[in-house]
Amino acid sequence: AAGLEPSYDVAFHMSQSQNPIAILWRRNAYPYIVLITDEIAQIWNPIITESLIADNMRNCAVGNCRPGDRYEFFVLTPSMFFYQWDEIAFYEQNRLISIDPVNDMRYASELRDKVLSNVCTN
Repeated sequence: AAGLEPSYDVAFHMSQSQNPIAILWRRNAYPYIVLITDEIAQIWNPIITESLIADNMRNCAVGNCRPGDRYEFFVLTPSMFFYQWDEIAFYEQNRLISIDPVNDMRYASELRDKVLSNVCTN
């Protein structure tokens, strides 16, 4: 449907061990997922819920994950929609980044500080 951005579907499929959207995770990768949306969380598949996605995110099964690892998930969205992502982001407020004010340099800085600072660069 026009204007429908199924962000919950994307987060769900990105975090499934079966890898239904064929992400080419390297065998030695530690999966980081950054979702950017300016809209309320939406779905195409009505069985997908925030709790279901959160369960997937707590059980990383691709790349270099070990049992008990979780996906590193971050979302840029309007702060009024943070409540729709808080469980998926492990209730860690630093994983929720306000999309406002719109500024690509701020986004780059936020991602560098919150995401890339945790990535091993060796």
